[in-house]
Amino acid sequence: MARHEENFEREICVALLWERPHNKFQRLFQGNRSVDEYYKEIKISLIRDQIEKSQEATMSRFLHGLNREIQDIVESHQYASLEDLIHQAIKVEQQVKRKQTYKKDRVSSLKFHEKVLPLVKIILTLLPLLQK
Repeated sequence: MARHEENFEREICVALLWERPHNKFQRLFQGNRSVDEYYKEIKISLIRDQIEKSQEATMSRFLHGLNREIQDIVESHQYASLEDLIHQAIKVEQQVKRKQTYKKDRVSSLKFHEKVLPLVKIILTLLPLLQK
């Protein structure tokens, strides 16, 4: 019985050691990284931890770890390979950044107008008085 328990404990240890790299791989997310940096981290993790995943499994993991805004848009497109998926995600990331920049510029422009418009009104009100 002791021999059986010893084998069982060894099997548990091996399973736990095997699970750690897989768990780390499953916990990878894009976060503040670019899509390209995130994909490189996935590749490094697969190589370093000697994890063999099918292309479909890697694609699924990559997609699941993308930031939600990028993920939602990429899911609505078709891709046949991991390279297609990465390319699509990078394009979407660039679009999202452009939209964010546009929104910031628009907000800055509105703030500028909010500050300048009252001054223009005052100047237009005073202009006739200054011409006399």
